[in-house]
Amino acid sequence: MTPSTIDARCATKLTTRKTLDQIEHWLERYCMGDWQVQVEAIADDLVTKTITIYFSREDDRASFKRALQTRSV
Repeated sequence: MTPSTIDARCATKLTTRKTLDQIEHWLERYCMGDWQVQVEAIADDLVTKTITIYFSREDDRASFKRALQTRSV
């Protein structure tokens, strides 16, 4: 991943109970471009977290959002 190719305008913010490993595994497998995950907050239960994922490609972001809707992430 090359930070210079990441565009802050091409990001998705979500709250999830999934592990970062689960999310990063999906990103590694399905994204064609670069991406970066940033943890924004962790809840008191230490499981629920708010993250922002920055993508270098809009189509990768769209694929990720579709996968979230179908719960395949």
